[in-house]
Amino acid sequence: MSPQYLLWREWAIDPAEQFYYVWLQVMTVPIVYNWVIIILRTCFTAIGLNYLPVWLTLDYVSDLMYTADMTVTLHTGFLDQGILIKDLTRLRKRYLRSRYFMWDLVSLLPTDFLYFAFGFETPLVRINRLLRIPRLNEALDRMETRTSYPNTFRITKLMIYIFVLIHWNACLYFALSNYIGFGSDNWVYPNITDPTFASMRRQYFYCFWFSAQIFTTVGDTPLPSREEEYLFMIADLLIAVLVFASIVGNVGNVITSLRDRDNVFFPNHELVKAYLRSHHISKELRQRIDNWYQHLHINKKIMRENEILQQLPLHMRTEIAVSVHLPTLSKVTIFQSCEKSLLEELVLKLTPQVFSPGEYVCRKGDVGHEMYIIKEGKLAVVADDGVTEFAVLSAGNFFGEISILNIKGNKSGNRRTANIKSIGHSDLFSLSKEDLTNVLSEFPAAKRHLEEKGRQILIKMGMLEQRAEVEEVEAEKIETKIERLERNLELLRTKLARLMVELESSNRKMRTRVEQLELQVAVLEIHLPPDEEEGEGVSGREDGQEGPGLRLHVSPFYLFIFFKEK
Repeated sequence: MSPQYLLWREWAIDPAEQFYYVWLQVMTVPIVYNWVIIILRTCFTAIGLNYLPVWLTLDYVSDLMYTADMTVTLHTGFLDQGILIKDLTRLRKRYLRSRYFMWDLVSLLPTDFLYFAFGFETPLVRINRLLRIPRLNEALDRMETRTSYPNTFRITKLMIYIFVLIHWNACLYFALSNYIGFGSDNWVYPNITDPTFASMRRQYFYCFWFSAQIFTTVGDTPLPSREEEYLFMIADLLIAVLVFASIVGNVGNVITSLRDRDNVFFPNHELVKAYLRSHHISKELRQRIDNWYQHLHINKKIMRENEILQQLPLHMRTEIAVSVHLPTLSKVTIFQSCEKSLLEELVLKLTPQVFSPGEYVCRKGDVGHEMYIIKEGKLAVVADDGVTEFAVLSAGNFFGEISILNIKGNKSGNRRTANIKSIGHSDLFSLSKEDLTNVLSEFPAAKRHLEEKGRQILIKMGMLEQRAEVEEVEAEKIETKIERLERNLELLRTKLARLMVELESSNRKMRTRVEQLELQVAVLEIHLPPDEEEGEGVSGREDGQEGPGLRLHVSPFYLFIFFKEK
């Protein structure tokens, strides 16, 4: 076998890869072509016959694409227990046993041979080509999941469906007019002998306009006069009701989806405004809040990232947060050279905040509960009067990192040492002290590293008491000794437990041995002859007279010693 043949037999397509997606989009062209052109050529015979070579060429090109699509489907893999199956034998069995194979096969039956019986003016013999509609649905579903604007895509898809429906109705209206007779009454298409209505373009546009009027329920259509016309109008009006309900329902769903999306992306302004009105908040404060909301909506600032991404698995949320926030977090001095796993835990804790012009981010003397990283905007370090500026912080700067580390000897006592005010609209990320503490509890080495960096920064700023630093070193030594003692105590406890187990085992063995000896002594007493019968009893009277003999009782302990010696 040639290498090309072997490669073809082993060729398998991953349905999640780009090639399969592009092929589905390509297949929409022949499917839509057949759905639009077959009925057009059947009803508008002049259009079909005048451009017959073009239609026949496009017909057989679409047939070739249908055949190629069956080949692609035959080589498309599937997942079994999460593993992509590429074995061509299994793929062939799965496809041949599926219901899609019968649809695909019937859609490719050579019904074109019926042209010889009915003539080329009856392209309706190719109506079996319309059975590829499941492939079109699959392509549209994939496009909807991949597009960045799903609501716009849904509206566009609905409009395409309505266009095809009106197109079919226009073709059937023209065919019915031909059956009744052109110009026989006001309802049918006018007489085509009139030059105004003789052109093929005018014929199609007039029929399409007539059908659009019916489906949009405008009502400005001629009244029918024949039974066929009444039946056609009744059917069209029933379909029009469904079309109108479908349009209203889909548009309503899109609007609801957009509203829900806005409620997730941005805080609900209407509720806040109602609350402010009910509590008679000052006009100046309400205006500031309105400006803040306006800034969020105009610039598409998303404030609830964690809630939006909550639907994703944890590892995916981490990857998204790392790609979005890790470069910003890595700019913080105390977090540089930290292990990547720690930074990945921290990026999930970052909370976006937006400050309005003139709003204070923190004030001097406030207890620091979080640190801030500037994503966008400018902030000024100002004096107590709020006017004098000492420095300007821009994107990439950070502040408040020392106050959340609880470094001993910090002269500021975890309080803010400066007033920081937003000059314009500023986007910041905040990292709370509680979140940092929880993360660092799982990374003790990183905790010591961050505290050491924080002490170095405080030393440069002259904000660290040296005595406290010495005391902290001594405290660390004491902690080290305590840890060593705890380890030794744990070893002693282990040894004591082992000795207790061995003692308990020895006691059980001794108790078992004593019970066995007592049993042997009892057996000896049963078989020992009485003293009186032997005549060797010991008199228990002082006068030397004969009396009852005394039995000699031997202690089990002495018997144990005796048998031990023996």
